[in-house]
Amino acid sequence: MRITSWSKLLCVGIAAALVVTTLLCRLQCAAQARGPADPKSLLNYDKPIRTLVSGSEIDRSLVSLQIEKSRFVLTVLYDGKPLKSYSVVLGTNPVDDKLREGDNCTPEGDFKIVELRSPHKWSRFMLLNYPTAASWARFQAARKRRDLPAKATIGGAIGIHGVPKGFDSAIDAHENWTAGCIALKTADINEIYSVCRRGTVVKIMH
Repeated sequence: MRITSWSKLLCVGIAAALVVTTLLCRLQCAAQARGPADPKSLLNYDKPIRTLVSGSEIDRSLVSLQIEKSRFVLTVLYDGKPLKSYSVVLGTNPVDDKLREGDNCTPEGDFKIVELRSPHKWSRFMLLNYPTAASWARFQAARKRRDLPAKATIGGAIGIHGVPKGFDSAIDAHENWTAGCIALKTADINEIYSVCRRGTVVKIMH
């Protein structure tokens, strides 16, 4: 009888611990699902990007992009130095690294812009070279572990884009709604687009 009672107490304790752990995870994800609410926290956000570089023209070969998922910030770097930052929203799962099509995660790693599309239904669209060799390695490893559905594919068409005209509120709400892309306000993507080119390096980190 004592063993049975202890077993029941142990099971109840484990169940309670699982509930608490799940709740904490949900709270953490909810906290991470919101971007920076105050534009004042963004680097040089109130200044036109072309006024931040000495000289008449920005050398696009010196431009790179850095995206910090945990901060929901995209920073334009010039010659390796932070120049200006912008608020972004991500995939509906903004926490995990992208593994397969349909997981709604934004991929992490080192990428390049391979195509620039304008005009576009999302104002501007800069296509990234996802999946990379590193992306494929993670996907194949997960498949070997049988962590993926049998018909899972790695996905693609990940990029940096704006919103349809008049829908900047989709960014202001700080709710993550994309299928894995990085989205910005119309004026912000237009400005970033103007200083990027094919081959621009994009680093996405957690």
